[in-house]
Amino acid sequence: MERKSSGASHQVFRGGGMNATVNDLISAHYAALASRRKLLARDAGVSVRTAENWLARICEPQACKLKSLADNNPEFRADLIAWLQQGAL
Repeated sequence: MERKSSGASHQVFRGGGMNATVNDLISAHYAALASRRKLLARDAGVSVRTAENWLARICEPQACKLKSLADNNPEFRADLIAWLQQGAL
């Protein structure tokens, strides 16, 4: 499965500011994709059900799963770093 980036995720998320959550960042990168659950699950190394829960904002990923996402999705990694540098945590 290949991720087809629209290039808009950076613009969508960067407006999130300090009130943004990890799930907002995940949604900005995956929610608009046709195979969003499978791609997110693959990139994070989790089940499709767990990916669904993140997209539905039922729960948030553990730090080790965020690292997997960052390792497997360079655009996500760039936005995660920018979000952390804003002092989001």
